[in-house]
Amino acid sequence: LSHRYLLNNRTDENGVFVWENAPPETLHYQIYRKGYLARPGGDFGPEGSPHTLIFREQIPVIGRVVDAETGAAIPDFQVRKGTHFKGNSPGLWTWSAQGIKSQERGRFEHMLMNLGRTARYRIDAKGYLPQVSRVLDPENIAGPTVTLEFALQRQRALSATVLTPQGGPAAAAKVVL
Repeated sequence: LSHRYLLNNRTDENGVFVWENAPPETLHYQIYRKGYLARPGGDFGPEGSPHTLIFREQIPVIGRVVDAETGAAIPDFQVRKGTHFKGNSPGLWTWSAQGIKSQERGRFEHMLMNLGRTARYRIDAKGYLPQVSRVLDPENIAGPTVTLEFALQRQRALSATVLTPQGGPAAAAKVVL
């Protein structure tokens, strides 16, 4: 049940929110404000009221993508963000490139926006092996900004000969890696 439309769901100029005639049981809420880390659903009710919540600003992630050998910026790359909802199974990640802009000189910027999710970033660039960042948990990040450096290794060419069971060349065989 969503109570979003049953009440004025905004705080006043002092940051105070009062729900007159609230039900007596504890309810589960998602609390957010633009520019701040969204708080995952919390259980709030009349007991222990008033509740004080302290918000933290969203955390900028600045990534730099370089060639591991030369240190030179790799100008053309793709960034995908992996999102893990903390309530899900540990290995369950959703990957998306939406909302991430690669910029000039091998850089990208993105924002961590939710305390209930961890994030990883994957970088793909033609001619290089992909690389995945460490897991970023907004609850455990002390500073105001996260800086990631991706030093990509050049991809070595793979050469193989595909043979039939009789030992001859398997012409026009599909190879799937």
